[in-house]
Formats: sequence, C-alpha cells, structure tokens
Amino acid sequence: MNESEYRLKKIINGRGYIAEIQCKLLEERVNSKCQIDISFDTSIGLEWQQYLKLGASLIEYHYSFVANKYLKVNISSITAFPIDTTPMMIIYVLIHAVGELIGINPKEIVYLDEQSGNFTFLR
Repeated sequence: MNESEYRLKKIINGRGYIAEIQCKLLEERVNSKCQIDISFDTSIGLEWQQYLKLGASLIEYHYSFVANKYLKVNISSITAFPIDTTPMMIIYVLIHAVGELIGINPKEIVYLDEQSGNFTFLR
C-alpha cells in the first residue's frame, strides 16, 4: 500500500504555520472511470473534516483533467493545533500529501507565498 505524508512547519512574519497529514492509497484501477474517492479516518476530528472535504474537492477537480484511473485514498491522520493551524493550512497540507501520493503537482493547485504567508489557489 502506498502512503504519503506532508508536514508544514514554518514561521512566517512571526506566525506559526503548523499542520501534518498522512494518507494511504487503498485502491487503484487503471483504464477505469477517472475518479478519486477521498475518505477520512474516524479518528479525525469533526472540526477539521469540513476543510478536508473542501481540499478533497479541489484535488478531485484537478485530477479529473490529468488522469484516467480510479483511486481510493484515505486520510489516516492529521496533526493540527487550533491556535496555530488555520483551515487554509489544512487544505494546503492535504493537497500536498495527496498530490504526492497520486502523482499530481500540488503547486498547480495551491501556492504558499513564504514572504507574506498568503495562500493562492490556481486554476
């Protein structure tokens, strides 16, 4: 089983950017309908799930243009700190972890300006 993790741990303009996500590729079917099914482990807190779902929808949209297979991915763990971690950080880290796992370039979806700390979503 393929696994991936991505950790964001930076200080930008005196502010902490901290989050980590681990994910697993559960199933892959080549020459199938282009689709990515992203699920979340039951241990992931409800406070983060809505942001993971938004990030998953961005990945699915991008994936539909670049692939021709079915993938089933599970987000197995998330490390986040309510004081330092924002919804944008969760989405950014999710896109990087899953992107690495399924072979898409996360920088084609989201960009973090390390000077300003702003996130930009690309088309």
